[in-house]
Amino acid sequence: KHLLTYWIIHSSLGYIEYILHVVCDFLRVYWLGKLIFFLWLIKSAPPSVESSEEPEITLDSIPEPTIPEPTIPEPTIPRKKATASNFKRTQVN
Repeated sequence: KHLLTYWIIHSSLGYIEYILHVVCDFLRVYWLGKLIFFLWLIKSAPPSVESSEEPEITLDSIPEPTIPEPTIPEPTIPRKKATASNFKRTQVN
């Protein structure tokens, strides 16, 4: 319930900021007040919200990325294209 309240307040303030962005930018104390309010809101959360039942993510639980070995293409010899000027005809007997 506490997280729902948090997200409702957060989205409501975001909507108000979107509409009244000129006023929020003019009142520089607004951002400090918003920060202090959200810190107080998070700090006043009941203990059940702070201790989540999700597993803790550690560096050991993250799999290492698999990067394939780079393949080097075999070098090719550039050849001239056959044109009428450099093409020699041979006669077959």
